[in-house]
Amino acid sequence: MAAHLGYQLHPPGGPAFGSDVAEVFGVRDGKITSFDIYFDSSPFPK
Repeated sequence: MAAHLGYQLHPPGGPAFGSDVAEVFGVRDGKITSFDIYFDSSPFPK
């Protein structure tokens, strides 16, 4: 199962910015067995 989400992040002392995220869940017998998150780090402040 996968979800595509958009987060609005507000770092302390810095401007807010958006980031798209893909969250991938492994499911077996109706229970979450794994969770992975993928994101592009380019919007994050350097």
